[in-house]
Amino acid sequence: MAWLPVHALFCTSTVQYIGEAWLTALLADLHEQNAEFRNWWLRYDIQGIHRERKEQDYPVVGQLILQSTSF
Repeated sequence: MAWLPVHALFCTSTVQYIGEAWLTALLADLHEQNAEFRNWWLRYDIQGIHRERKEQDYPVVGQLILQSTSF
């Protein structure tokens, strides 16, 4: 299962482009050329990227904006 982190990163970084021609073509090529990739892509247990933004005003330092990203 060493491939799982790579698979998760690939899925979460491309999910926003599903349906775009370039990604559809790339996926078709990968499916055709690599049986292992076909099996990876069929896994649906990968969650999307979770993003959270927090803004806080501090008297001493001013506005602080934090953006977290995890998958």
